[in-house]
Amino acid sequence: MYPLLQATVSDELATLLYSLDENTELMDARGRRIGTFMPTMMPRYSRRGVCNSPISDEELERRKSEPDGITLAEFWKKMGRTEV
Repeated sequence: MYPLLQATVSDELATLLYSLDENTELMDARGRRIGTFMPTMMPRYSRRGVCNSPISDEELERRKSEPDGITLAEFWKKMGRTEV
């Protein structure tokens, strides 16, 4: 994996970026795509769009509370995988 580069932005741009709460496509004045900005402090509802999970948050919570679950290591052992 390549190291993440950093760029310092103006206070004006930083204020704008802090106001964003979802992934945003950045464009220059001519309409050319610069890249995508992904806020580090996004609300949970916005992060779901990143992975597009077909399972709702409610269903995930319900599944986590089920008493008969197994650990990932137990699952892989059950599937015959020797390395975890």
